[in-house]
Amino acid sequence: MRLFPLLLLACCATSVHAQSWTNVAVDQESLKSLPPLAAPTLPPPPPPPAKRAVLIAGGLSDQDFPQAAINFGEGGLVVARFTVDARGDVIDCTTPSKTALPNLSAATCAIIKARFKFKPAQDANGKAVSEVRTQRITWRPPYQITPAYPIVMVGEGQGLRVPLQVMVDAKGRVGQCRITNVDHAAIAYQADICATMAAALTFPIKNDPAGKPAPYATDHVLWVAGTIQLDGATPEG
Repeated sequence: MRLFPLLLLACCATSVHAQSWTNVAVDQESLKSLPPLAAPTLPPPPPPPAKRAVLIAGGLSDQDFPQAAINFGEGGLVVARFTVDARGDVIDCTTPSKTALPNLSAATCAIIKARFKFKPAQDANGKAVSEVRTQRITWRPPYQITPAYPIVMVGEGQGLRVPLQVMVDAKGRVGQCRITNVDHAAIAYQADICATMAAALTFPIKNDPAGKPAPYATDHVLWVAGTIQLDGATPEG
């Protein structure tokens, strides 16, 4: 079996956002009072120093793909934000995707902190200063994931962990749904996953300040059964 290559990107990449799935059986009129579903965004980074830090050592390889990420069907983009101090060492690292890709996020930060070494940034006077950097890393797993049909929801830790953003109507039914991480391995099956959840789950009914049932938006994690198919062909893109 050949592992797919990992692509390490130093600049911004364009993301394709998945379309929201809509359940026509619910009261769509009541959902109009809610804001549209939106993907999480990173806060803007601080302005760069006069001379930016330069990577002089460190990197990732196919062998770095963690087994835990394979077991849980993780794969896709991890955005790491870290600080390079005045000595050129990485002193901290965070990832906004840690709830959707916990194993890949943890591995990304661990590798960056352990391996990456920089020529430090400099201010206008040539003095070494710290700098906050953002690194986009696309992890390509050595398999393709195909959820079992019909999609079956399973207990926590028993299948694919799918992070969702859900709109719930005034009766507690799923009105709209989207996978919050567009690079999640199950993104191609968003409509099927959301339809299965809508048919099987009812959310708690919540009241507005006047005591009247009202729609609301919530985050939700769903575990779905799936199969892992080994594939030796490198995907396009």
